[in-house]
Amino acid sequence: MTQDPAAQPDRDPLIGRTVDGRYRVISALARGGMSRVYRAEQHPLGRTVALKVLAVSGDDEQEAEFRRRFQLEASVSARLTHPNTVRVFDHGAVGDELLYIVMEYLDGRTLHQVIKAEAPLSAARVVNLARQMCGSLREAHSLSLIHRDLKPANVVLMRHGDDEDFVKVLDFGLVKQLRTDDELTGVDAVVGSPSFMSPEQIRAERLDARTDIYSLGVILYACVAGKPPFVADTSVGVLLAHLNHEPPALNPNTPALVESPSLQWVILTCLAKRADDRFADIDEVIRALRICEAELRGEASGPSKLSAGRIVREEGRGSRPVRGAAPNEPSGSTLISAIRSRRGPLLAATGAFAGLAMVGALVLTLAVGLWWRKHRTVEPTGVVATSEVAVPLAPVGPVRVSTLPDGARLSRSGVALGLAPLDVAIPQGEVWEISAEAEGYATSTVRVPWDAQRQQMVLRADAEPTRARTTTARGDAPDEAEEEQEDLVEAPAAPTPTKSPSSGDLKDPWSP
Repeated sequence: MTQDPAAQPDRDPLIGRTVDGRYRVISALARGGMSRVYRAEQHPLGRTVALKVLAVSGDDEQEAEFRRRFQLEASVSARLTHPNTVRVFDHGAVGDELLYIVMEYLDGRTLHQVIKAEAPLSAARVVNLARQMCGSLREAHSLSLIHRDLKPANVVLMRHGDDEDFVKVLDFGLVKQLRTDDELTGVDAVVGSPSFMSPEQIRAERLDARTDIYSLGVILYACVAGKPPFVADTSVGVLLAHLNHEPPALNPNTPALVESPSLQWVILTCLAKRADDRFADIDEVIRALRICEAELRGEASGPSKLSAGRIVREEGRGSRPVRGAAPNEPSGSTLISAIRSRRGPLLAATGAFAGLAMVGALVLTLAVGLWWRKHRTVEPTGVVATSEVAVPLAPVGPVRVSTLPDGARLSRSGVALGLAPLDVAIPQGEVWEISAEAEGYATSTVRVPWDAQRQQMVLRADAEPTRARTTTARGDAPDEAEEEQEDLVEAPAAPTPTKSPSSGDLKDPWSP
């Protein structure tokens, strides 16, 4: 990660200082519109952390707004503990001089850098990145929080074990709580990054989780095409394109789309102008990505369509090839014609004779079976015959529910399930509310879908009743850093084509 050239020790007075007696600032990492991020060392632990400091200037009203936003980011980020979300360790203030947030240090590259250098990405890589981003968003959305500024510069890729593309989603500074009408930026303001904003966000309408789904679609489009769908010389031009234009068609010969044709359907569904035409929620996006994964494994699952935001399988279409069969291997009904067309008259005659022999043997077998069934003596067994019925698919497997600390008592609707960690068999399609109780900790309840792989519940002490008590986790996460920010624009809610860009208009970072 490049160091901020404008923040060298001789020009940045914060470098070399110890903030709040615990965090020694080592170097500058990045800076945004109203904040800077530093690499620091936490004393006495000796741990490397990222220190985000609010740097405000201007009138008192603007400073107060950004202070409120900064406090919101700290409180919200502390509630998010998913492995694919940047972790917040601490936050505080040093008098009226500065506010700070302490986060895990990330040693990696932003997705913005990866797209610029390596796009188009393969389908397997795109799906892997999308699944991890969805994991982070699903936890936030389950807490009634939306990100509102999801973009490649806010996604860091780092090495974690054997995975070189371990995702960390950061910068929840523009997050909005769905259950409150409190808007930090006012009703008539638009806040976000132009290249990745949804149409309803540009129009300053009431937002829900589907605005993040639109931004995710823009990111996936950029991963496949090498740039976002809409690029212009000014931010106003990009905003108007999001409002009025359909995304340019993706090249079907792009390697990712050849490997997984359904990936294009996923991307374009996320990019629907109307929120009602997108996936209903992140869970539906994950279901769609599973279709892409099946294609990558060579398992055709048949075409799907969207109904009220939910994925439904089209009846009477699609087929699943026999495992191990060659892609163009003919079925029994076309075997003779295939032999005739490929092996010549002699083999065709031989194939026809063999086919007639097989039919004769089948008829003889059926006749013998009917005779035996009619004349055999059957002893009564008391077993009632049943007709054949279609059996629904079983769940993928039990959901492993664990708690921190271990050994909490798990229950559902007052019915005891057992002690954590526990494998809970949730019927297909259902979502259970599972509660965890432990001595000295507040009771925690979390919604667990049937297709979750693992669910971790972090219990909070009774002394902290206002802190969030439920989280979703899939494992431990490594360290963190924050990266360069794309343009942050505050523009009128209804830009018009006739508006001439002012000297202060921001240039789109994706433009040539």
